[in-house]
Amino acid sequence: MNDVPARPARRSRTVPILSALMMLVGVVFIATFGVKPIGGVFGAAGRADSYESMRGRSYGLDGHGRSVAPESFAGAFLWVQYAAPWCGYCPKQARETAAVAREFSRNITFLTVLTSGARPMAPTDSVQAADWARRYGMDPSLVVAGRLPSMSVPQYRFFGPEGRLLSSGTGLMRATDIKATIVQGLRRYE
Repeated sequence: MNDVPARPARRSRTVPILSALMMLVGVVFIATFGVKPIGGVFGAAGRADSYESMRGRSYGLDGHGRSVAPESFAGAFLWVQYAAPWCGYCPKQARETAAVAREFSRNITFLTVLTSGARPMAPTDSVQAADWARRYGMDPSLVVAGRLPSMSVPQYRFFGPEGRLLSSGTGLMRATDIKATIVQGLRRYE
């Protein structure tokens, strides 16, 4: 047996240094390009329980090049699906969401928001929104080119008719999971 006491574990300085460096890069990026990380759209910033904080502001351009604002959805249940062309899971999510949208379209508006362009952090535009809508069988007026390049995708938010957040989440969802989430949100609303 060796009676030499164990040497205390040395704390790594790498993680705190990398965290500080990433924060600095984010601040510089925001200051340089004027892009906020999760951009303040439909409850993404500000009041997390409502999209009311976006009232009066343009949300982005749809697949027809028209401006879209949160108040245009007032009085309707709204499922917002965030996606990006570069995201490997987003095409599958788009197909799953489109299938559910066909079933629930009379009661719920399904909006897809492209958070960025073909590459991460690249801007998106109404042409890409129209292409996304065509590719996945969606209404081009319900696919929006947003400015949310650092948002995690795929992601969803489900709002009640007055804009109150009923449910939200990140990650790939199957059609059955989307339906269950909608039903649960509708029950919570009642």
